Amino acid sequence: MKNRTCYTMFSSGILLLLSAQLNAQELSLIVKDSDNKPLSQANIKVDGKNVGYSNQLGQFIFAKRPLNNPIQLRVSYTGFSTVEKMVNLDTVQQPLLFQLNSTQLLDEIIVTAGRKAENISTVPSSVSILTTKEIEAQSQISTNLSTILGNTIPGLGTSTNKATNSGQTLRGRSVLVLIDGIPQSTPLMNGQRDLRTIDPSVIERVEVIKGATSIYGNGSAGGIINYITRNPSKDAAAIQGITSLRTTFNPVHSAGTMGYRIGQTLYGQKNRWNYTVSGSADYVGLQRDGDGVPLGQTDGLSNTYQYNAFLKAGYRIDSSSNITAVYNFYRSNQHNRYISQTGVYGQTPTIGVKGDDPGKPAGTPYNHNAMLTYTKSNLFASTSLTASAYYNTFRSMNRYVEKASAWYGPGQTQINSEKKGLRVNLNT
Repeated sequence: MKNRTCYTMFSSGILLLLSAQLNAQELSLIVKDSDNKPLSQANIKVDGKNVGYSNQLGQFIFAKRPLNNPIQLRVSYTGFSTVEKMVNLDTVQQPLLFQLNSTQLLDEIIVTAGRKAENISTVPSSVSILTTKEIEAQSQISTNLSTILGNTIPGLGTSTNKATNSGQTLRGRSVLVLIDGIPQSTPLMNGQRDLRTIDPSVIERVEVIKGATSIYGNGSAGGIINYITRNPSKDAAAIQGITSLRTTFNPVHSAGTMGYRIGQTLYGQKNRWNYTVSGSADYVGLQRDGDGVPLGQTDGLSNTYQYNAFLKAGYRIDSSSNITAVYNFYRSNQHNRYISQTGVYGQTPTIGVKGDDPGKPAGTPYNHNAMLTYTKSNLFASTSLTASAYYNTFRSMNRYVEKASAWYGPGQTQINSEKKGLRVNLNT
């Protein structure tokens, strides 16, 4: 009996010792802002290697205690200054606090140059970024993306105020247009409608990489234009919204020029979920010149109806992995009430006169984009994973041609495009 008691006491002592050692091995930290609020998804590095991201409470617990001592801890978060600390594991008090200060001097993030997030200062390319505020300001003048980009991106040709972007090149060469990395251009049969494939209200920023590249496929002799869709902010409530109501018209010679725009966006985050939902309808009235004469209608914007529906939903699986689903539908068709009366070069301009074009309305009857993305920051060692599967189906309807010197006419041509893709990126 005495031996059994001694054995029990000895076993209990061993368990207590092991428990104390396990507690001593555990290392944790917490990330907060200057207002003492937790920051989730802050990047954690140990001696230059990615180890994960902070959770919803700003906490991060190491799965294994680092072998080196001391170690260099680096915590970074978009929009905040990076903090580095040398930590002695024998004397550290836990949880270790990292307090980040907001700053407006950080480099903007770009994700298109090499399919991974990079600071703009480290990208060996000529890069232009159009921010949300700039897009919103330009949208007050025109919601035509060809016009917005032509007015703001150096090296990109100006818009011809048409539904097509014919002749609008980047440094004189063709450009590949993407939506969240999904190719929109059809370089083998180019209908010149790839710049107008999404509504500007759902774009968070536009990234333009100048110079030839094949990293996203063919058609990018001049560079890449990537539309990055909206995400809710880190501190968004469960539900927030933006409502847009607008009319446009000519104050003089206003007959038929009335246009309108209706849009609604809802976004937010709760627990591990985040979402953005948006819908818009846009109508462009008859466009007239300064004398009130209707402009030529061929591939124009007069009497154009544009519709867009957007959905993005994300789920945070754990502190180091996320999954995101995105879908966007876009339609833009011109329902002519006028037709073009061809002018004589150097004498009379081409103008619009009342009439109906035979055939179907020209434009983009539909453009569907869907993508599912999975990311994991610490797949193994210091390697991160991004895996994406996408699908795009697109139709471009060209204007009716009654007679032409080319190989067709009378008639109407269309372009049907379908793209499927799978990308797996490992970054070490």
